[in-house]
Amino acid sequence: MKRTPDFSRVQAFDERLGDDRLLKPAEVALMFGVSKNTLKYWRNRAHCGPDFIRVGGPCKGRILYSHKALVRYVSRRTVRLERER
Repeated sequence: MKRTPDFSRVQAFDERLGDDRLLKPAEVALMFGVSKNTLKYWRNRAHCGPDFIRVGGPCKGRILYSHKALVRYVSRRTVRLERER
């Protein structure tokens, strides 16, 4: 089943929590329109996916994403087309 990104939720997070919040993989997956397994796959590949925080241990720790890291990730991946004048 193909998922559709729901970036409207990013705005809702902005208004409630500010820039220093941490998000769970399920929240990030919903925003990006991918599964939690896709995020896990990205984490296991070098330089693929947003930066993340592992809390509690090197292998089995809880995974969190900072809002700032997600904004950087989207910014780096945004393609800007030059328009002719």
